[in-house]
Amino acid sequence: MKFIIVSNRSGRHHSFNANLMVISGLVLALLASAIFIGFSSYKYLNYDSSISPELVVKWKHEMEVQRRYVERLKQDEQLKHQASALRI
Repeated sequence: MKFIIVSNRSGRHHSFNANLMVISGLVLALLASAIFIGFSSYKYLNYDSSISPELVVKWKHEMEVQRRYVERLKQDEQLKHQASALRI
């Protein structure tokens, strides 16, 4: 396969030949590097296990408080909507 690279400034062109082995090697290297980066990121992020059970309990409690708050807001908005519908 012949690749031709043209410069935008000068308009010159350079060409080189690449066979199937070179292209497949480059593709394989690109895929391997992507897999390596993904795997090392996964290992790095999962290595730190500093989440304590107490922290999880605290998060669950906070989420429950926020869920109740959202439910109360929904009920208030429904009441306001019903009230405005009754006025019309």
